[in-house]
Amino acid sequence: MIFVAGGTQDSRELVKFLLAKNFTILLSVTTTYAKELITPHPNLSINAHPLDAETLPAILKKYHISAFIDATHPYATVISELAINTCQKLTIPYIRYERACTAVMPKQPLLHYVNSYEEAATLASQLGKTIFITTGSRHLSAFQKYLPTHRLFLRIIPLLDSLQAALEAGFSPQNIIAMQGRFSKDFNLATYKMLNANVIVTKDSGHIGGTDTKIAAAEELNIPVVIIQRPPLSYPEIRFSFSEIAVFLERNNLC
Repeated sequence: MIFVAGGTQDSRELVKFLLAKNFTILLSVTTTYAKELITPHPNLSINAHPLDAETLPAILKKYHISAFIDATHPYATVISELAINTCQKLTIPYIRYERACTAVMPKQPLLHYVNSYEEAATLASQLGKTIFITTGSRHLSAFQKYLPTHRLFLRIIPLLDSLQAALEAGFSPQNIIAMQGRFSKDFNLATYKMLNANVIVTKDSGHIGGTDTKIAAAEELNIPVVIIQRPPLSYPEIRFSFSEIAVFLERNNLC
């Protein structure tokens, strides 16, 4: 059985691809909402329990996992590091599925790359007074100190824990947009105009995360974009397509 750590749209698509090739999959998701999005299949089992240093090894042993595919979000470094260390201890092959970064053309003065949420918050506060944050509901504390002096708007997925995190970070309901993406360029254009945003903060979540349409809309309106770069991790094995994942599994007789 193959273990897939996922919860994202591309992880669900990867699972469908592998099921079509007759692999048996145990897919791990982090929310009830993510579980509801999964299409049942006779060769698919679901784990919706949190993974930590105790539960992950137990699950891998219980289901006799022959390979671990890490298809989590590019910024979910905690679970990736846990998976790498656990697989090394249990001598289970680990492979990372990495979605492509957003293609960025050279010489784009509106794009500002940073390495942390704190850097993003500081730079955004210097670039403008109305900041539209599209980095999710985590790490909002980095932006809290700018709430009294700037107009901060936030777009998050419409889940209770995300909304609670935003409210606890000091965002008022009138400054929170709770919607599920991916959002088109036109939708982002309308949103930026409605908010009179003059700075956008995002992560490089790739095409599937809508980073390209956020940037395209900002460029049309000449709005600077602060992009938090993906955290560097040393993956033992990494592939960038579903077919490469399947080839790796088949060549190593993993099922």
